[in-house]
Amino acid sequence: MGYPTEEDDHFRTCIHEAGHAVVYALTGCYVDCVQVRVLGTTSFVHQTKRGMQSEVSGVVEPFCEVDLSLIYPFDKENACYTPQKERLKLFLQAFGKRSYAEKYRQKMRGYVAGLFAGQMAEQIHMGFTEVGLDVTDGTKDMQQADAFCRLLPYRNEFEHIERATEKLLRIPTNWACVERIAIELKSHLRLEGEDLKNLLPAPIKNWPPSPRARV
Repeated sequence: MGYPTEEDDHFRTCIHEAGHAVVYALTGCYVDCVQVRVLGTTSFVHQTKRGMQSEVSGVVEPFCEVDLSLIYPFDKENACYTPQKERLKLFLQAFGKRSYAEKYRQKMRGYVAGLFAGQMAEQIHMGFTEVGLDVTDGTKDMQQADAFCRLLPYRNEFEHIERATEKLLRIPTNWACVERIAIELKSHLRLEGEDLKNLLPAPIKNWPPSPRARV
């Protein structure tokens, strides 16, 4: 087996972003667009709808009804996000009903699953029989996922969501969606609107479950 070519590396980027998009869609998030770098380049400047710019190799823009301020500010000294447990507690108390709190925690788990899905999709594409995520790898995805998991009530949230997301991606119909989107990204570099919507799967009700839910 030879070394990966530029085309191989570019397609892995497409698979990575497609994995994010498919899992976000399955959790019920609206996915606005997916974009990857041009073949032969390492990154591009992406500007969000809020006007923020960053250099990335690929990007997915989901709308998941999860308040990202719950894990800010970013702690530069320790290279991690800061879970705001008291802010989350007050936020959930404001709504009163326990059922709302559980629903919001489910949305948080779904957001974490979407963060996990990029690296997982790459590993599945590369033939890994079992994926493994490293929370200390320094990527923004893993740093955000770790912070959200520390806001959730059970100790095994990270491992639980990791297993559930891998299982979800390995379902043949879901993996077929990942591959279709990756192929389209390879050709068009950016997908949005109806073109993207027609490639994404329908959401799964009440997914992901909590670590203590019966499945």
